[in-house]
Amino acid sequence: MTVARRSILITAAAMAGAPVLGGVVQAPVLSSPAHADGTDIDLGEWLRIPSLSDDFTAPIDPSRWRRGLWYPTSGVGAFRDENADVSRDNLRLHARREPYGGKDYTFGAVESVFDTPGVRSYVEVRAKALTTAANVLSAIWLQSSTLEGTDTLMTHPNPEIDVQETFKDHAMSMATHLWPAGGGHIAHGGREYASRLDVSQDYHMYGVERRDGRIRFYWDRHLAWDLPAPDPSLWRMSRHVVLSLEGHRGRPVDSRLPATFDIDYVHTYCLDTRTPSPERWIRIIDPATGLCLTRTGEGVVLAEDRDDDSAIWILDRQDDLTCVLTGPEGGVLGLEHKDGGSGTSVRAVAGAPTGPDSQGSRQRWHCLEAGGGFQLLSKLSGLPLVVSQGRPVLGWDSSGDPHPWRLEAA
Repeated sequence: MTVARRSILITAAAMAGAPVLGGVVQAPVLSSPAHADGTDIDLGEWLRIPSLSDDFTAPIDPSRWRRGLWYPTSGVGAFRDENADVSRDNLRLHARREPYGGKDYTFGAVESVFDTPGVRSYVEVRAKALTTAANVLSAIWLQSSTLEGTDTLMTHPNPEIDVQETFKDHAMSMATHLWPAGGGHIAHGGREYASRLDVSQDYHMYGVERRDGRIRFYWDRHLAWDLPAPDPSLWRMSRHVVLSLEGHRGRPVDSRLPATFDIDYVHTYCLDTRTPSPERWIRIIDPATGLCLTRTGEGVVLAEDRDDDSAIWILDRQDDLTCVLTGPEGGVLGLEHKDGGSGTSVRAVAGAPTGPDSQGSRQRWHCLEAGGGFQLLSKLSGLPLVVSQGRPVLGWDSSGDPHPWRLEAA
């Protein structure tokens, strides 16, 4: 995508139906407030993932966070790297009255380098919004850029989940969007969850759970909105965590600046799916044909067991509960195409990255029990590895009928 999110927001607004007055994104007029006769989230069945979390007890680590966003300005403010720092065990995003980048104000923002999974994940941010009296919007959201500082998002259709945007002083404002490659914007609408208190008066926990085709938002761990994902990518694709100050409320109140948006922590959890676990040295077999997932000179194919190492895979569980599958010679099972969309072929490349960032997500797999076997879902896209026309490729939405693979000890 090459059109700045800020520019689209001015024309389409942040949520479906939001009017625009004088170039300012206005809070949407909603048919009803959010209502959820639900329960608090029970984190007893979830595991916190250290590589995808941060308690901000040390200076900003550039291997984990990138200062600034893929668009340079938001409303009357410009993003400045110096406006994001860590002090007193908080990430602090500053809003200041100062000229910079052709704007009269500067804002702080960061995007995570680490890549939080979809499929079975919960991301929670404990934060204190910048004082609403300053009229600067505090935002907690999920989206993934290329992290190059250019106006480009990473993976079509670029789903965005807005967990909290302080359009209203007394509400948690949530929304979902798509930003398809090649331009365009699809706003699926939003919802507000009312608070008796001004949200900037204290710290609150803002959470989003994604699994089983649904998105669930939480305010202080109480269910605020439960909805079927308007597009499957919204619940299954991995995303970066974005924390930012935005100019969507209009001109700031100078007498209330400088001020900060304070983030105590970002915690990512995954549903505990560790048991039962397959063996470490395995063959991956298509039950319908009895053929093995095999590395060849022509790529990864289905073939009869050759009684050699080409059909053997070493399964290594990662701390986010996904798996890396590597041949004894070092070839790592991953995706041919960067987006990991339906029909994407798989390959095995020696030395391919397997870390907690988006590059590593292309070589990581959710390995989940299903249909008497194990379903393999790409961490990047959440799509299942299936057999189509005799070839191993990524299939369609993983909420459909699973394609179980037999994982047998080698």
